[in-house]
Amino acid sequence: SSPRIVLTCGQKRVEDTAEHMGYLPDRAFLWDDNAELEGSHNVFVVDKFSDMNSHQAKQLHSFINSVLPSSQLSLQTVRFMLGAKRTEVSVCYNTDGVLQYQIREGKEGRPFPLPPLDAVSHDR
Repeated sequence: SSPRIVLTCGQKRVEDTAEHMGYLPDRAFLWDDNAELEGSHNVFVVDKFSDMNSHQAKQLHSFINSVLPSSQLSLQTVRFMLGAKRTEVSVCYNTDGVLQYQIREGKEGRPFPLPPLDAVSHDR
């Protein structure tokens, strides 16, 4: 089955979201670039993501497509993702009209903190 996805466009409440999804609140975390969340429980404020190097982008693209192919995204999720700023959109339709993930690549972007993706266990 597909992983559970939480999309927010309002105030983020990590503990409430975790409980709603049946998880222990103390084991749920959020990494976000919104400085206004600084000091919130279980929230790590990180630098704004702009791009990643080509090698990492390929790794992440492969991982995302194996865990949650874009064809399995709900229409509501796709509409939400397509509504992002042009520089932040993470999905797009290719020339054949097929939805695909879009990962911004930089020439020599600093390494983005990715876990070893081949070691992450997941179910399809």
